[in-house]
Amino acid sequence: MKICFITTGNVEKVATMKRAIGLAEPLIDMGHEVHIISLDCEENRKRFYIECPRATIHYIHNTSVYKEIVNKRLLIKKIKPDFIYVCAFVFRNFICKYNIDRRTLIIVEHSELFSAIPSVQAWKRKAYLMMEWVCKYLYCGQIAASRYLEKYLKAKLPPQKQKTVFYSPYAYSYSVMLKKSILFNEISKKYSRHKIVLYMGLLRLNYGFSYLIEAAKYLKESEKPVKILIMGNGVHKGIAENMIQELKLQNVVELLGYVKEEDLSSYFSIADAFVSPLFDTVQDWARCPSKLFMYLPFNQPIITCKIGEAKELFSENYKYYYKISDSEDLYKKILEAVYDTHYVSPYNEKEHEWTRRAIDMMTWINGTYERF
Repeated sequence: MKICFITTGNVEKVATMKRAIGLAEPLIDMGHEVHIISLDCEENRKRFYIECPRATIHYIHNTSVYKEIVNKRLLIKKIKPDFIYVCAFVFRNFICKYNIDRRTLIIVEHSELFSAIPSVQAWKRKAYLMMEWVCKYLYCGQIAASRYLEKYLKAKLPPQKQKTVFYSPYAYSYSVMLKKSILFNEISKKYSRHKIVLYMGLLRLNYGFSYLIEAAKYLKESEKPVKILIMGNGVHKGIAENMIQELKLQNVVELLGYVKEEDLSSYFSIADAFVSPLFDTVQDWARCPSKLFMYLPFNQPIITCKIGEAKELFSENYKYYYKISDSEDLYKKILEAVYDTHYVSPYNEKEHEWTRRAIDMMTWINGTYERF
């Protein structure tokens, strides 16, 4: 089968492209021909070279929404795929079964509920709400990256059509995540006297990094040799810097900024615990935090909240849930986690590799094709 992924934006800022990058090599190993339509930028080129070198990449230049859609349609006509995977349910990816060859199977992924995100402009939320409703007519099938989204999408369909919605969360690439870079020896030596807590994600207040910095106040007072490493950039990076300065946490919290994909494994390998803050909001119930799955293969405690995909991934009584928006409880869980010498993972990490996701997706497609 000839498969074409439709992506948007820079992978450094838009996580949805990770699906195409992660699935490409496993699908090629299964005998499929994989094409990816992508924005031409340095970071995208680097990620494709490192993670899916055998995929055929078709680059487009940054332009208006309308022109981008037109360019993608022209490339699709040239590629002539059997199966199109639209990686993000956004305006720049508005490719549907009514503007391509009707014989082509086309599915779309929902990784967030854009109509419920407060930071999205009101008119856009209304537009997304309408598009969510008409998706059942625009595509042959829909991928839900969270259980919440799976239920949400199925509720809009009659019982006989509900098999056209498939649950498939994010995953990790074993060969990429466990391949240490030359940086490993340097940072192992640098942080050898500390217990390391690692957070990776956008520096936006609704992603919870501020509670992690507030938890560092208690770590400072405890005088325990624990250091928090925060990797990532975002619109609220200045707030993070100001908090660290005002609370005098320079020796406890370190902002790493954007870390290259090839260096992630080196940092993850020295971590004694990971953090993935979540809130009791529709946004966090619906989204699938990709970092959760990137943390998995390192078999260290992941401190999070009993929300959305974290609740789906871990057991009901998982010991490293902290109370939502409670920085003191987060601090207590951090101390407990970094000194936990008997930690046993409550999941089978092999079930969360991209290879597993590729097999499951193609099994669903082959078994449900006649229902599309």
